[in-house]
Amino acid sequence: MDVSKIKKEVQRLRANRDISDYAEFSLSAEIDLLKNQNTHSWIKYSWDNPLSHPPAYGSYFVHRKDRKVHWETWNGAGWAYNEKVITHWAKITMPS
Repeated sequence: MDVSKIKKEVQRLRANRDISDYAEFSLSAEIDLLKNQNTHSWIKYSWDNPLSHPPAYGSYFVHRKDRKVHWETWNGAGWAYNEKVITHWAKITMPS
């Protein structure tokens, strides 16, 4: 998982003295946990909520209303197939 944006924001907050030491260390610990995850949690998908959409083009593991799970391609604007029946998605990453 790419956490570089979060790290840059923490550095900005530190430079501006807008973050406590405790908060910085807590965020660093959470970042380390995120980096070490091989898979991610299921994310509830809704066409009406852009925040629930995958972040980029690629293959994602999806869950459908009929309880089937399989790989599906997100083309950046929608799912290649099964658009109306997908309820959740997850990004599976390769083991390190």
